Amino acid sequence: MDSRSTASQTASRAPVSSTGLVVDPVGAITVCDSHIYYRDRLFTYPLSPTNALKHLGPIDLALTGLSYLKAWSTAQLNLEKTPKTAEDWLVARFGRHLYRIFFKSYFEKVWGVSAAYLSADCAAQSVLAARTGSLSLSSQSAISALSLADSIQPSNSTASPAVEAAANRLRYRSLIVVPLLIESTDPFPQQLYVHSPEVAVGRIHHYKRENTAKSNSRIARLALSYFCDDSDPIWQMNDNALVELAIRELADLRLTVDCTVHRPKPNAVIRRSQTYLVPFAGNSLAIVQGYRNKFENLQVVDRNKQRQYQHHEVFV
Repeated sequence: MDSRSTASQTASRAPVSSTGLVVDPVGAITVCDSHIYYRDRLFTYPLSPTNALKHLGPIDLALTGLSYLKAWSTAQLNLEKTPKTAEDWLVARFGRHLYRIFFKSYFEKVWGVSAAYLSADCAAQSVLAARTGSLSLSSQSAISALSLADSIQPSNSTASPAVEAAANRLRYRSLIVVPLLIESTDPFPQQLYVHSPEVAVGRIHHYKRENTAKSNSRIARLALSYFCDDSDPIWQMNDNALVELAIRELADLRLTVDCTVHRPKPNAVIRRSQTYLVPFAGNSLAIVQGYRNKFENLQVVDRNKQRQYQHHEVFV
């Protein structure tokens, strides 16, 4: 693999592989957690302004610095102004230039809309992990595995017209996961958020690495995540086409140089329709949740994992 930068805090105290990831003397991967992949570089996750500046070229460095100073001075003059959208929050924190080159296309890739239409919380938390709770049921409890929008329909709901209108404004993104095996002597990052706009893949997760029996190379079990609408062309692609797309995009990202890529078994591609609720700015979600919360004996479980969530929907 090509040499690339990493922002690991321990890089100066341990050997570094050709990928820039920290390894121990026998080649085992140390915990590097998640990274952001952009322009053949590994950025820290969560991203900090100083780390972003460290890995940018001289022109982007200058433009980002000026843009960041402008955003900072603007924030000082508007101390009581709270960002309303994801774009507002990102521009205020990183400056408009870094937002434009680093975040804009990624949010559109994941959510299918501009960050100008998404909530500030979506940007502030970047990745909102599902928060699970124990499922406590009584004999009077009712269990719902429907999405928020599907559970409120005019034909079977006591919701007001305002609640029904809010439910109709909710939108979901679907998920495609393509598993691949790569064989390499180099370690592979544990998880990458792919900000590179030239590829469709949004996230690459490395589940497991193990030594092969016949060589010093290792098998990395990868899962490439694609986010889309059910009407998008990628959702209509068959499994073989999706596998070929994943292999091609790994090569385009130069993550499989000097690697052997193994295709998965048939029917290994995972599709989950309407998995992620798009976190639009506004109060539609709060209106629907407020209506659902009136039913004290209603237990909401995730449709795919059968777990109860405090917010029910899973953000990326």
